[in-house]
Amino acid sequence: MPTIPARGKAANAAKNSMDEVLRLARRGAYAEARALLEPLIARHPGDVEALQLLGVITLQQGRPDLAEAELRRALALNPAHAIANSNLGLALSQMNRDAEAVEHYDRAIAADPQYIDALVNRGVALNKLKRYDEAIASQRRALELRPEHAGALSNLGMALANLNRHAEAIACYEEARRIEPQSAAAQHNLGNALLLTGEFARGWPQFAWRWLANLPRLAAEQPFWLGNDRQHGRFDLPHGVRCAINLPFWDGRATPDALLVWPEKGLGELIMFASMLEEARARVGRLTLITDPRLIPLFQRSFPQIEVITLDAAQRRSDFRWQLPMGDLCGLFRPCAADFLRQRRAYLRADPQRVAALQPELPAGRRCGLAWFSKNVLIGSHKSLGPEPIRRLLGAAGWQFVDLQYGDTREIREELRRDTGVAITRVDSVDNFHDIEGLAALIDSCDLVVTVSTATAHLAGALGKKVFLMLPHGQGRFWYWQAERDDALWYPNVRLFRQSQAGDWMAVVKQVVAALDGL
Repeated sequence: MPTIPARGKAANAAKNSMDEVLRLARRGAYAEARALLEPLIARHPGDVEALQLLGVITLQQGRPDLAEAELRRALALNPAHAIANSNLGLALSQMNRDAEAVEHYDRAIAADPQYIDALVNRGVALNKLKRYDEAIASQRRALELRPEHAGALSNLGMALANLNRHAEAIACYEEARRIEPQSAAAQHNLGNALLLTGEFARGWPQFAWRWLANLPRLAAEQPFWLGNDRQHGRFDLPHGVRCAINLPFWDGRATPDALLVWPEKGLGELIMFASMLEEARARVGRLTLITDPRLIPLFQRSFPQIEVITLDAAQRRSDFRWQLPMGDLCGLFRPCAADFLRQRRAYLRADPQRVAALQPELPAGRRCGLAWFSKNVLIGSHKSLGPEPIRRLLGAAGWQFVDLQYGDTREIREELRRDTGVAITRVDSVDNFHDIEGLAALIDSCDLVVTVSTATAHLAGALGKKVFLMLPHGQGRFWYWQAERDDALWYPNVRLFRQSQAGDWMAVVKQVVAALDGL
């Protein structure tokens, strides 16, 4: 979080105005605070405190780019200003300029060695830069100054988790939760860590905190969520979140009534959670699923006893008795690893006509589908392969490679063909992002899929294909690929290949190539 100073140091004539700005800022009335502060700065353009406070308000309004300019104006007047440097570091970090951010956190700490917020935020930026040992040291220094700092504990846990020190990370999250029981970050991180390590009975109740931990994003992306009250049921939402669909939550008990299940998270998770739909269908009179329109034809074919519709269609209906988000199926139907293994099977079916129609566009011989990068803004770079590991993959003998990657891959495919002499076949009749029916048919036409952690991995796994899945060491790794397994609990034919150290894809690719050669 940015630092709002305890009291401004403006000239006496502006003291009352600054006090009022601070009062407004602390209660979140940023537009009113800004309207009061801007005329004050116009009258006193050399007031460092007013300038840096304007930057903080802009940062809180979600504009780190503008906040950067305002904070740099303050630092031009006083380069050693601790709060301005720290808040500029936060603005830069929000724009994924973390190396620059660390420089300004260092300046803030040099000016004030006991500046706890700067130490905590510095640790967060170092964690994003994969400088985990330094991140741990920064959080530990903050905890020396304030042992009961829940944010430092939670962020320390994240850095430890990125070094696969999961037991220590869980201990940090639990301590942070003890100090601040309503800390969504600590509760959510604890849930992810428990699920990653296979402690499902403890992890699923924590899973509900995903809503509050991601509330700003959900407010923009999910039409289901507002900001107050509480829904009650077996799997309660955290305080402060309610569903806009006015139905009680289903608790998993058998009922003759109709259940509405609605989507959450990304395309890959929707496919993964769909593995439990038929089990839910067996306990209710009727099950209707809202899902991404791209998945509707595939789900309708694969789950003929389930009604699959769009959100718009559901909003015109009033014939449902119960509701449930897809992710809450996990706590009902997967309380332990044995439940995954009992139900692990292929459950999606590609369109056989699309499969047949694609054959003339595909190379003869053994086909290996490839997907190698993610465009996820926050963690995509941690999950993506560069050109050199892909070149090594193409060295696997006896395989014809098929492009399953979404987005424009023409440039990298041409570069790889020039360098290796191996062509990756792109089927232009299939849009790998928008045409999921076509992508499913393309995957079904391959003998094997090699992929990083994207929706393609989930789709191939749910279709029952043999999948070699390449996973990062820490950042970019998801809870649903368990830490101590080399198979996937969700899918029958997925084999996991993990980095042994952050960023080292070549070692992973060598293992994958050896496995391909072994086939």
